[in-house]
Amino acid sequence: MNRGYEPSRVVHLRNLPEDIDMDDVMELGRPFGPVISALRIKETQVHISFVCPNLNHCCLFHVQSLKFAA
Repeated sequence: MNRGYEPSRVVHLRNLPEDIDMDDVMELGRPFGPVISALRIKETQVHISFVCPNLNHCCLFHVQSLKFAA
């Protein structure tokens, strides 16, 4: 269902380990296409910006399947 929203190039990831390195965050996105940037929003939240809006869907499905060690 399209409600008039444009697809976003940004993926918001949360519940990440507090000590995750931003290089590791960039690596999470790179298999799915060119990453423009990664920005830490809070200790456990980041935004990853892709070149193309369609790349974020593959990244989201992959990251949702990951389990991080506590």
